[in-house]
Amino acid sequence: MSDLKQRLIESGIITDKATLKPLTGGVSSDIYLITEGEKKLVVKQALEKLKVAADWRADVSRNKFELRYLQYVNRFMPNCVPTVLDGDEDSGFFTMEFLDGDFKNLKTEFLDNNIDEIAVLRTVEALAEIHKVSENDEQAKALFDSTKNFIELRVSPYFYALKEGFPKLAASIDARCERLLEKRYALVHGDFSPKNILIDDDRSVLLDCEVAWYGNPSFDMAFFINHLLLKGVHLNQPKFFALAEKVLAVYSEKFKDISLDILELLPMLLLARVAGKSPAEYLTDESKQLIQPIAEKYIEQSLSSLSELIEELKLHLEATPMIKSIDAYQIYDSRGKPTVEVEVILDNGVKGFGLVPSGASTGQYEALELRDGDKTKFNGKSVYTAIENIKTIIAPAIIGMDPSQQAKIDETMIKLDGTTNKTKLGANAILGVSMACANVAANDQGIPLFKHLSKLHTGNADSGNILPLPEIQLIGGGAHAQWRTDVQDFLIIVNGAKNYTETLEATFKTYEAAEKLLKQRGTLAGIADEGGFYPTFDSHEEIFEFVVEAIKTAGYVPGKDISISLDIAASDLFHDGVYRFNLEDKEFTPKEFVALMLSWCEKYPVISIEDPFADDDPQSWVDFVKEMGGKIQIIGDDSFTTNIARIREGIENKTANSVLIKLNQIGSVTETLEAIKVTQDAGWLPVVSARSGETEDAFISHLAVAINGGQLKVGSFARSERMVKWNEVLRIERALGDDAVFIGADILKQLQY
Repeated sequence: MSDLKQRLIESGIITDKATLKPLTGGVSSDIYLITEGEKKLVVKQALEKLKVAADWRADVSRNKFELRYLQYVNRFMPNCVPTVLDGDEDSGFFTMEFLDGDFKNLKTEFLDNNIDEIAVLRTVEALAEIHKVSENDEQAKALFDSTKNFIELRVSPYFYALKEGFPKLAASIDARCERLLEKRYALVHGDFSPKNILIDDDRSVLLDCEVAWYGNPSFDMAFFINHLLLKGVHLNQPKFFALAEKVLAVYSEKFKDISLDILELLPMLLLARVAGKSPAEYLTDESKQLIQPIAEKYIEQSLSSLSELIEELKLHLEATPMIKSIDAYQIYDSRGKPTVEVEVILDNGVKGFGLVPSGASTGQYEALELRDGDKTKFNGKSVYTAIENIKTIIAPAIIGMDPSQQAKIDETMIKLDGTTNKTKLGANAILGVSMACANVAANDQGIPLFKHLSKLHTGNADSGNILPLPEIQLIGGGAHAQWRTDVQDFLIIVNGAKNYTETLEATFKTYEAAEKLLKQRGTLAGIADEGGFYPTFDSHEEIFEFVVEAIKTAGYVPGKDISISLDIAASDLFHDGVYRFNLEDKEFTPKEFVALMLSWCEKYPVISIEDPFADDDPQSWVDFVKEMGGKIQIIGDDSFTTNIARIREGIENKTANSVLIKLNQIGSVTETLEAIKVTQDAGWLPVVSARSGETEDAFISHLAVAINGGQLKVGSFARSERMVKWNEVLRIERALGDDAVFIGADILKQLQY
């Protein structure tokens, strides 16, 4: 870039005060935005080696053909191309106006499933006019005598390159290319594709015309129609096929009917974009597999009409179910508070549901749970706005999509929201749809949800088979239990169990033993949000002693058979630089609190601890991990909030060795799986977790198995919204049969820090 800037300065176009910022999207050129004071312009410089995976090189002198094209078209359609500001044919670069304002990129609009038919047809009419004006124009023929360049950048990489992979098609490809190159009678843009078209309410602007050629205009139309067909397959949207037919009709009316020439090129272009030198980056393997045999067929034999090709594509797409309807309702979680339920129905009648959980102790970095705030309705906790967002904003964008394309669905919703923490649509709206789509995709395939999630996670539906080790609340505290204790959870892990059923039996016995002991003491006071007991204690040490006693009373050895897990939820305890225990009326500096956590881990059989420090006290995390990272599991919840960027930061700074995974913290299935992958790739452990406000849904049971996470935390061994998760793992175990694996506490041996 420094060389280019110096050349621009020497040419007198800019001064050394100007700044150059790279613009994205260029494959064959470097493109920069130049800013100098109020002045903005764009400079474009052709590259010898194109920015694609294959070794694709081209003569940089092609730059002059783009310059000529812009100047030629500007004479009779000045609004259709950017205005050239400076440049000459020998400099290797030129500058043009910067198109600011409300322009939209047509490719981006298409991939977002948006079609502005008026703008598209206006653009095609403009192309037809360029072809019409330049037809048999001797001046244009002389200016754009660029057959060598066109072959180098289009015919060779798109068509001739196919012959190596498809030798049986070589003769047909050669014959079609020969006919393409024989007919030379109009000015061809050469890259008339959606990515090179900007639109606003009344203007269409054509960009990137460095492949301009005086030749066969059928290439431009075939190139554009091909993109419409690809988008139709990719998005499973027949409306793109209908648009392709309208485009051809409008072009034929405005210029001339060259359909037969276009139809000769279309199958080769289709094959080039799925199996050639420059495959379309957005196409899935499934889409490529659908298109390839159809393209091969019509290279071997003639295509009679565009409708024939479209009907063949539709026939194959009809086998793929599409989302027909999305509805949403207000239901109630385990605490009786409003939450969101989403129902997705496919065009074949298959249904799927997504029920959204809710947290009480929430991290400051979590995605937003959108509530109405109207105190006259459910004291402000209703979720009708999130439901309306699903019905009026999300549903129109998602209906018609393939439910198995989870990443595409989630990406669409995230773009619709457009905020960092899903504050526009609400994480509860997006997650409900995301979970329902995953559920309906599994139902449509006739496979358990965990297998579908396994496929999304690893590409292999059979990869998930490790049954989770339960982490079960015995004593609830903090925000989950009216602050009877400051520590949020005292949990047990049956680390001596040899199978999943054994963990449940040991849990049952310990839970009953605890209940019996509390009755004897006269302190049994009911159960907390997550099913654990919440009696009164005088100190946290007394709670530790009680948990140890319950384990022994149940007939197990503390530390050997059953160990303790803690969720400190320390962010709730940290204010003005100190940690406070109201139970004992004590305050601790961060160093003192680290010392307290270390003493608890040394004195009691603790093998896992979650959120031992506040999320804005990073040094305490680092100090604690240095001491205990190789001895116990240290889980980050509020500090990470299932957020990929925050997890990466934690991995880099070594502030934990495990991550609590909660779907509604990040707000979509895809982002949750990405967070899990980042965690596992670092040698850390993901611990799939429920929320304090749960539903009767068991999605997380399937998720824990699908990712081979080896652990599951859903609360205690009571309350149906908790038990449904443990029971679902039993069903998954039966579904897996002999393929089911239980490694228990050995999962902790995989920890790296």
